[in-house]
Amino acid sequence: MRMKELGDSVLLDKLKQNDEAAFTELYNRYWDKMYVIAANRLNNAAEAEEAVQEVFYNIWKRRADISVTLSLPAYLATAVKYEVLNTLARQKRFLRYEKYTVYTGPTADESAGEQLQVADMQRQLQQTIKALPEQCRLVYRLSREGGYSRKEIASTLDISEKTVANHLTRALKSLRGSFTELFRIIIIFLLTR
Repeated sequence: MRMKELGDSVLLDKLKQNDEAAFTELYNRYWDKMYVIAANRLNNAAEAEEAVQEVFYNIWKRRADISVTLSLPAYLATAVKYEVLNTLARQKRFLRYEKYTVYTGPTADESAGEQLQVADMQRQLQQTIKALPEQCRLVYRLSREGGYSRKEIASTLDISEKTVANHLTRALKSLRGSFTELFRIIIIFLLTR
């Protein structure tokens, strides 16, 4: 039987067994549909392609652990939705950073040591954020980096505002726990601006 004739569940089983042909069939079967979803939300062809590619990359990377409880099209649509939200949050964060640097810019008296300390703190912050569970990380990024309100996050992710608050509390506890006392004060100051 050819791959094109197999159902999604059979292809997923083959994918879990590292079958590249099954992955290629899923890719060919759903790439266009996922692209349309991403392009409609991002209004940018290149970013939509990148979002879909990232979803398929993650599927291949986590192929042994993938668990699709409903339908594969619903699973993929949700995965693209989360990737689009991540892309939008990155865009918003970049615009905020760009505006901030235009207004402040580097001062002449900043030492290389201070710049390294700030870069080190930013790296540690990003590592701590990456270590958060997926939905907790997404809620944190939408809130702190994307500027979404709790209500907007709840609506976007289709979860309750209480769940959003719980994820934010968990994320902030993780952040506070990963920094020394001095860094804690600086991070809390930066996060509450």
